[in-house]
Amino acid sequence: MADDDDDGVVAVEDRLFRNARCPCTDPRAIKIAVIVAEPNKTPFVTAFLAGARQAASDRGLPLHTWSNDVFSPTAQALAILRAVDLGFTNVIAQLSSSSLSSPPMRTIRSLQGQAVSFASVISGEQFLGDAAVRPVFHVGPDNRVVGARAASHLLATLPAYANSTVCLNQVATLSSHDLRCQGWIATMRGAGLSSGQVVAQNLSGQVADLVHDGVTAIYATGTIAADVIQAVRSLGANTTIVIPTEMQERVAKEMALPNSLVPFLVDTQPYLQGYLSVALMYALRLTRSRLATTMLQTGPRLITSVDANAIGNAARQDAGFPMCTGSALCWDRSHWRIEWVHGAPDNAFWAEARSGIILAAREAGVQVREYLPAAPTDSSTAAHVASIPSTNLIGVGIAADASLSATRAIVGNATWQVPVVSVHNDLSMVQSASAYDVNVFMPDYGSGAMAGDLIASGGFAHVTCLYDGAGFNGTRGVSALRDRCLGVVDRLTLLRVTADYAFLSDPLDETLYASAMAPFIASGTDLFVAPGVDMVDYAINVLQGTGRFGLGQGKISGACWQATPSALTAMGQGNWFFAVDQNAFLQGYLPNVLMLVRAITGGNELVFDTNLTESVSPPRTIHAGPTFITTATPDYAYRAACSAAMTGPDVPAGDVDVNQIPMQSIAWPVCRLVPAGQDMAEVEHQLDDVTMGLAIATSIIASLIILAALGCIIRYRRTRAVRSVSVRFTCVICILSCLLTGSAIQLAWESTVTMCVIRMSWFPMLVVTILSTIFAKNLRMLRIFSAVGTETSNVVAVNDTTVARHVLMLATGMAVIITAGMLASPPEISTMELDRTSTSIVVDKYCTYDVYMLTSLAVYFGGIVVASVIVSLRSWWIPREFNETRSLSIAQYAIFFTSTVIIPTSMFVVTSPTLSFVMSFTSLEVVTVMVVLCLTLPRIVYARKPDAGPLTGAKLRQSFRSGRNLLETDNAGAGNHNDPFTNTGDHETEKDMEIAHMRLQLYTLRSENLALKKRLRIATSSASSGQPDEWSADPPAAADRYRVAEPQ
Repeated sequence: MADDDDDGVVAVEDRLFRNARCPCTDPRAIKIAVIVAEPNKTPFVTAFLAGARQAASDRGLPLHTWSNDVFSPTAQALAILRAVDLGFTNVIAQLSSSSLSSPPMRTIRSLQGQAVSFASVISGEQFLGDAAVRPVFHVGPDNRVVGARAASHLLATLPAYANSTVCLNQVATLSSHDLRCQGWIATMRGAGLSSGQVVAQNLSGQVADLVHDGVTAIYATGTIAADVIQAVRSLGANTTIVIPTEMQERVAKEMALPNSLVPFLVDTQPYLQGYLSVALMYALRLTRSRLATTMLQTGPRLITSVDANAIGNAARQDAGFPMCTGSALCWDRSHWRIEWVHGAPDNAFWAEARSGIILAAREAGVQVREYLPAAPTDSSTAAHVASIPSTNLIGVGIAADASLSATRAIVGNATWQVPVVSVHNDLSMVQSASAYDVNVFMPDYGSGAMAGDLIASGGFAHVTCLYDGAGFNGTRGVSALRDRCLGVVDRLTLLRVTADYAFLSDPLDETLYASAMAPFIASGTDLFVAPGVDMVDYAINVLQGTGRFGLGQGKISGACWQATPSALTAMGQGNWFFAVDQNAFLQGYLPNVLMLVRAITGGNELVFDTNLTESVSPPRTIHAGPTFITTATPDYAYRAACSAAMTGPDVPAGDVDVNQIPMQSIAWPVCRLVPAGQDMAEVEHQLDDVTMGLAIATSIIASLIILAALGCIIRYRRTRAVRSVSVRFTCVICILSCLLTGSAIQLAWESTVTMCVIRMSWFPMLVVTILSTIFAKNLRMLRIFSAVGTETSNVVAVNDTTVARHVLMLATGMAVIITAGMLASPPEISTMELDRTSTSIVVDKYCTYDVYMLTSLAVYFGGIVVASVIVSLRSWWIPREFNETRSLSIAQYAIFFTSTVIIPTSMFVVTSPTLSFVMSFTSLEVVTVMVVLCLTLPRIVYARKPDAGPLTGAKLRQSFRSGRNLLETDNAGAGNHNDPFTNTGDHETEKDMEIAHMRLQLYTLRSENLALKKRLRIATSSASSGQPDEWSADPPAAADRYRVAEPQ
């Protein structure tokens, strides 16, 4: 579905990154306004707006910016109202005053409750805890800290210049500048030194007066520092230094001089403030969530003369860090690379986090690669981290357990000179957390304590936390799940609420949950807490089985970490209390944004504070969670649908860009913006001409071989060798096999829903019918020869009707499974990207079927195969001259090998459509031809022997007489009249008689020879009456003893 716009651009669903349960979000629907109070004729505002506009451009967002020539609170208030009237409901504003009564603050407060989201930037950090304003975040420095940091560094490095200092306030009454001066002056006075503030007006005259008065250091709060430096230079003074705020090219050049007036500067990184604030507002609105850390400090960053890149970075910042090629001031992002190292389980949390990684990568226009080991270990993860090349590398993301000490050691010693971000891990208990530049995670113990507060407010009396372990361990930092339980129980115990643990030795073993939870259900637990994402579904299943699942008196409810679809569904039904959202998507999304901006700006630092009640926390930390989702949370149902994501096949280590990773479903899909009528063409992968030609030739040759075998069977159908098997069923197998080999080429045809239904109906039915026919024929042979030598009443008669009945029963069972599966869950078409150009994408479409139907088919087919193998083993002893048992056995073994080895192997090459087709097609053709040849070739060879004439009545009578005479002679000589097949006499005599007896029995089982059966009945009747028939003049005493059952 495409949404039209007036500019001729449409939003279309991305065919490669979509979610069947969640419509894609048109980025143009997220309208962001940026209102800056700083005067717009400064390098600071230029760099800030450049970052904001680049972030909006990368994401296709409508961006409205406003700044004024001079600072005017009234004009800023009017600009906020104007932006909201234009439909920009996400406002990022520099809150210019510390007073709630200022015009901008009165305007913001008046818009509360009108579906407008506000965030502060540059200044306004003091309002984060104000319930009347409630900004969703603040991106920028703590301005008081900026001034204090500059003063502290001067005191530490150049104390002689700290004796008499002044803070030169560029814009008085603008809170960012006022607070910087307050921090500077307070630090200097705290050191026992004098300092004061001067409001910048007549700059050259003011600087001259300050120098004349003996001021040793002038701290400039804004970009007027360049003019201050020029004024001091013009006076020829060498006793006064200048401490600038904000990086500029003129300042960087001054700092590089041998007799520089600038020993260092403090930078608040305006480009980072602009880019990060817009990207973060967009991500929060996309996911309809909030960050637990609401203040993201972008400074102060100290820059000294030893920074070799200062001049180049300053020049690029003054130019707005343009993204282009062919200029020294421009960045070409296409070669940049971010590496992600995953050492965590592949579950709902990581699927959602990877969705964030992929979206940020696509927006950034850089390469992002993933290392996804099947079974990560400390050593293997560390080895991969050590092998990451530094060429074009701009950042590394580590999504591995905090316990991987070797990995941390490698990171700490790496020489990449790029930021390393740790994701998801609560590193508050890890001593070597300094190995990471930034940590993005949710504090586990702290989130547990906050969850305990919410549980207590819900009035629950007895709470049980599902504990990861066979016994209790009160040490924090052992595992995330244990820390969450510890936080919950510790807080509830403090609040005098009964709380305990249900121990699970293996949280991934579903069978343990019922027995672990049962005692607590019996003892009155009214709330179970599932701290792990894999625990949620298992706990819900147990609670549903109690008949008391829900909220209220006498009910048992639950709470969990990670807002899984099942938890949110139960919440919507009124059965689940809350879900702790870790913001997995943002944990994957934000690191990529931060690493990109760091690369653009040439070395920004990210210093984040912590506003959660965590006793110990490393520096530079973003707490993505916890946020708590209940039925009162806006859009919780929407989150249930859009947060779900599933990963595709594992990716080889370090050699695949995330844009090429197949995703079955992605969380929070975003529409693509393309010119109307010029959507990127989707080209389906086609087999090359050589492969297709070879496949067609193979199919024709295989079919001709089978038809030739069928012709020979018909040609020699009256010979003893061919008539010793069922001609009709052999012909049926040949015809079905020919259909199979001839239609196998459809595996190369385009995958549509109709074609998926045809394939799932056609191929399994043909294969099972062939296998069932072989199995039934083999079973008949076993039953016949198992009866040799038994009394008449025990001889088993198995004719073609019985075989047909067995085949029909087995084929019908397969048809029922396929039909029921198709009706319950029709097949779907999945798309996997294979290649991408600027105008098109090459994809492979393949069928996906319901897992329960596939499992049922596998079990059913496997049962037939196993039964066939058992029958083959039991019938291997039967002589081969007049039966097909061994040939049938070889055919069954070929099918067994294909189903257990070849087919599973082809599933591992799904990412290579050509290889997958070649394996499936070739195995189908070869095995089918092998089966037919096993059934027919030995018969045809025997039929062409000189003594392999038709099985006539005379030959049969001669064989029978020979066997009978041998039997009588042996019995007379030995004086033993017992059954010859159980005596201990001459074994050769027994063998000959057995062969004769089997020949007669096989012959009488040919239901198609009605005339012969009639003659056999006459012969039997004549023998009973004592009169000879035309077969023999001898009395049929021996024949009576071994009379075969009459065919039905």
